[in-house]
Amino acid sequence: MSDLERFSLKRELIRKRTLLSALICALLLSLFLSRVSFSETGRALWRARLAFLFLAFLSHYLAYLFRGHRWKRIVSRLGFQGRSLDLARIILLFQSLDCVIPARLGDLYGAHLMKLNFSLSRSSSLGSIFLWRILDALVMFSLILLTTLLLFGRRVPAELAFLLHAVQVGALLIPVLAVSLLVGRKTILPRLPLGKRLRRAVDSFGGGLKPEMSALPFLLLSTGLVWLLEMGRLYFICCAFSLRLSPVEVAFVSLAATLSTAIPLTPAGLGAVELIMVKLLTLVRVDGALVYPITMLDRAIAHWSQILLGALCFGFSGGLKVRD
Repeated sequence: MSDLERFSLKRELIRKRTLLSALICALLLSLFLSRVSFSETGRALWRARLAFLFLAFLSHYLAYLFRGHRWKRIVSRLGFQGRSLDLARIILLFQSLDCVIPARLGDLYGAHLMKLNFSLSRSSSLGSIFLWRILDALVMFSLILLTTLLLFGRRVPAELAFLLHAVQVGALLIPVLAVSLLVGRKTILPRLPLGKRLRRAVDSFGGGLKPEMSALPFLLLSTGLVWLLEMGRLYFICCAFSLRLSPVEVAFVSLAATLSTAIPLTPAGLGAVELIMVKLLTLVRVDGALVYPITMLDRAIAHWSQILLGALCFGFSGGLKVRD
């Protein structure tokens, strides 16, 4: 993304692809809701223990503090002078936008906010976001493969065949793509007939993507803590219904469901995630009466509350520039 380009929130919200995505969401959510017994689900929700739901909410949003601290370690070498809390707020803002528009376009808004608030180039900021997306994916893919092996061994259900294939391909392609970008920045980019502005943007993106090798242990540890907190959300929701899943089962369902948020047709996989999570809970033998309440509460915290808090953060920015 060239540093002369500006991210327009209004333009993204009214694009045809955003409206088409909203239609797909409506169809998928209608399919999900058509399978819900509202009387049974309502009784289960009424019995849910609020203290555990609060812990699930806290676990989800505490992860943003670790994300902000991790991002600060990445962008400090680019001249960033702000606080980890500032970055946590920016991540909340643009990932909330990802819950509204498809294809992870909120990442562009995150890079735009870094330019507005800290004068970091959009392209280098986008490269740094891509770096921690890679770390997230590698840790998540590894844990999905491990938990699937522990749960099912060689008898992997047919429903998971495509998921595992996608995870295996992603685990191979993502590092190759990252290394190719870094190597190409020094070897191929200078030979390409690019304009000066585009060349600078691509080179700046590669600079943001390149990790500081001494920081890798910290980045991997903080990434693991982020995913531990995200898994904690589902664990505490299950506790609210007195449902005791093993740590392996919680990790498997939570991470596999999160992977489906990458489906680009809808914002953060809205609609598809709900249907997939129901199937995942069924695979670990959760009682049918609890499958839908658990899914609805998990998505209420991870998706709908995030939109609400993102909107509040946008309206009451507290000194953070959120628009030009």
